[in-house]
Amino acid sequence: MTALSLTDTGILLVHLPSGWARCGTQLRICQTEIYKQLRVILLYYVTYIGFGLGNILEASSVWITVLISAERYIIMKWPHLGKLYFARYQGKWQVFITVCIAVVFNFPLFFTLKINTSVVQGPNNTKRHFHYSKLTWFGQSPYYHTFTWIRFICVQCIPLITLCIVNFMLLRLTWSSYHNQKAHQLSQQSYMKRSSLPMTSRIDENNETCCQSVSDIPYNLQIKPQAISNFTTQVTISKDIADNTTIYRNNSPTPTKRISLRNRRLERSQQANNKLSILLMTVIFLFIIGQIPQALAYVHILELIVPRSCIKCRPYSALYKHFSQLLCLITSTTNFFLYVGLNRNFRECLTGLCHTRRKDKIFKR
Repeated sequence: MTALSLTDTGILLVHLPSGWARCGTQLRICQTEIYKQLRVILLYYVTYIGFGLGNILEASSVWITVLISAERYIIMKWPHLGKLYFARYQGKWQVFITVCIAVVFNFPLFFTLKINTSVVQGPNNTKRHFHYSKLTWFGQSPYYHTFTWIRFICVQCIPLITLCIVNFMLLRLTWSSYHNQKAHQLSQQSYMKRSSLPMTSRIDENNETCCQSVSDIPYNLQIKPQAISNFTTQVTISKDIADNTTIYRNNSPTPTKRISLRNRRLERSQQANNKLSILLMTVIFLFIIGQIPQALAYVHILELIVPRSCIKCRPYSALYKHFSQLLCLITSTTNFFLYVGLNRNFRECLTGLCHTRRKDKIFKR
């Protein structure tokens, strides 16, 4: 979860400068010379660094999410396999290998765009330089066309289907385990009620037989020594049973306390399962909102929806690209607050980092 939160935070930080580079002329700050120079720097950053790095982080986030869902299902379904293949040390290596695969897979995207400059003759023999991004020869080649579709299938389609299937199976497994625990608890309660009644009835029956035998002794003149010994042993056994039951009742916890403890444990497990179900459903929902529209915003995929011959559709396609990027930023920030609210380990790690930074500042002072 820490690696997933880091990748989502990285997506947010990488894509933020792209919004600053598209500042309109309606704002006074965007018309200053300092901001125009900053816009050129941001354009170079977005073209040569931000585009490829953002895709690497997006692929890493998606694949780590699928890995976490599969890991949780395997640990709950087959605990021995979870201990064997998903230990803490092995989990770090799995995350590292996933990130390396994402880097290698998205590395060609660093060679997709380039910046061109155009010089426009202005009034009074002045020249104005315009910088804009453009596809390279690789971006215009059929190789990039096939790569775009392969990436769309491997980063968006397959992970979405896998997440839906695995999370559905995981939710069904958690709910079935909860119902099994509830049924087992009810059976134990009924068994304890049944087992508590026969013990008292046995003791009462033994006491009644002892009293009857005592009352019959004076009237039975032909009594034998063996019968007297059997009677005395019966009386001592009944006394021992009564004493042991009283000691057990005094020393052992009451059934109501044990039942209340089990109810608390079951309620805690149910709360954890509810948080898990909310987290998984929200992850799928945010994945659909953030990743799918941005995947459709690629040039070759968008051309199937909006053809090049439609000149009136160009501003709408540009608006769709900006809107999809805005959705990606919103989902990245939502994931951060989601992990803080529902993941206790991530919250403890974050508070620990904040406390260590505060201690370092106090120590420096």
